[in-house]
Amino acid sequence: MVAKHLGLHCNRILICKLNLLLTQQEYIKASKLYSKYTAKEYFVFIVYVIASLAFAFTNVKQIYQFMAIGGSIGAIAGYVIVRHIYAPLVAKRQYQEYRAKKAPISIYVSSTGIRFESESGQSNIEWKRIIKWRQNEQLILICGSFQTASLRIF
Repeated sequence: MVAKHLGLHCNRILICKLNLLLTQQEYIKASKLYSKYTAKEYFVFIVYVIASLAFAFTNVKQIYQFMAIGGSIGAIAGYVIVRHIYAPLVAKRQYQEYRAKKAPISIYVSSTGIRFESESGQSNIEWKRIIKWRQNEQLILICGSFQTASLRIF
């Protein structure tokens, strides 16, 4: 299913092989892409903020108004801080500390899934085990049950 969505035509053979080396900036961008809300998550977030503010302005007790406004401000600030400050800092530290993040990776795409090989080992993600994936103009982020992989779009 994901293979077809990515524009890959599957037939039980190796579709392509890529050799990839992600830079620190690409790794940080992948982290930000992972934490980006989907349209459904944005909708729920906006509904929560609007409901909190509506509660604040319709409630008579001032303490409840402050709590509702504080909750809305905290939700917005928390999202911005985690996505734009915390996640990039953690990704930068991970990239610098773990040698395996800087090693070249060979990626094999087939009709059954994706296989990753590097000097530290190999990993397979079957198409049916992919639980979510995200993409932007530069990266594709594939999340399996226990693995997450970033691919640069050429």
